[in-house]
Amino acid sequence: MATTGTMTPFRFMDLPPELRHQIYEQLAVVGRIFYTPDPYDQNEGIRFTDHEIMPNPSLSILLHDKSEQIYLE
Repeated sequence: MATTGTMTPFRFMDLPPELRHQIYEQLAVVGRIFYTPDPYDQNEGIRFTDHEIMPNPSLSILLHDKSEQIYLE
């Protein structure tokens, strides 16, 4: 059976708070993250330095505030 119509976006904030908190706990990263796209650099431990080509991350203020509480526990 085929469906027609447009797909609606997934609304993370509509999930129950308990489930969102479990997700925050799994995704919260402590410390610095160093992105290295080149497998050779990863193997050699070379850090990525061309930060201008990487877009700035975006996150809703509400999502940041909710996850920060769990991150700081």
